[in-house]
Order: sequence, then structure tokens, then C-alpha cells
Amino acid sequence: MSKDGRELPLKERFRTLTGRYFIAHVRLNAVHSMRECGFFIGVVSSGIYSVRFINPDGTNGREELVPAIDMRQWRVFETQEEMEAELRK
Repeated sequence: MSKDGRELPLKERFRTLTGRYFIAHVRLNAVHSMRECGFFIGVVSSGIYSVRFINPDGTNGREELVPAIDMRQWRVFETQEEMEAELRK
């Protein structure tokens, strides 16, 4: 998300993600999904990102490699504070 609250275009969202935060809706099955959040560690290779999820208690969780194509519905934020404000909504 841009500083003025606009959703960034897809190409721009995935250009410089290192250090940014995200909220992802993870589909558990056909009916249920859950919201997870975390931050981008860096680019591993073209289109593959290393991310660290944040546990509900605020501690660092698991690290995963995620293809950019799987992040199409993720909300991206400049700061942790912006992400946390969105989670409180």
C-alpha cells in the first residue's frame, strides 16, 4: 500500500518488497481461511521471495520461500505499524 493509502499496482508491489510487511489470507479448505502476517526477508531468485511469518504472540514464526504468483492477494505495507493498524480493523 502506498503512503497515501492507495493499493500499489501489482508490478510495483513486487519490485522492492525486502523489509516490507504483509497480510496474507491463507485458504485452509473450500470454506475456511485464516489471516497471517509477516515480513519480506529478500529475493531468493527471480519471482521467489523469502518471508518470515509473525506468530500471534508477536514472535518470529516460520520462514518460507513463496513464489510471487502466490502473493497476488497479499496486502503489502511499508511499516509494521501500518500492518498492525490494518489487523486491528
